[in-house]
Amino acid sequence: MNIKHLVAAVALLATTGAVMADSFDESPAPVAASGKTRAEVKAELAQARTDGTMPFTYNDTYPVTPATPTTVSRQQVRTELAKAVQSGELEHRQESLGS
Repeated sequence: MNIKHLVAAVALLATTGAVMADSFDESPAPVAASGKTRAEVKAELAQARTDGTMPFTYNDTYPVTPATPTTVSRQQVRTELAKAVQSGELEHRQESLGS
């Protein structure tokens, strides 16, 4: 490659870079229109956190799910499981029986 080709390649790259820099648009991204004020949104967020309708907050590691009270005892669940294994409804796995 001779010097003329090298100079031409460098000039072409410099020109391309300048053209791309001129075409870069620095205008900010459009903002979505909303019918609520910041204060209204903050109030709704506080209410959702209070009444538990917001399942996840950024302060929590995992989603917050309210505990549901159970109507059966642990022994009743174990008895039902043993019956299901005996009847063939479930495949018998020793490790899943807690033994």
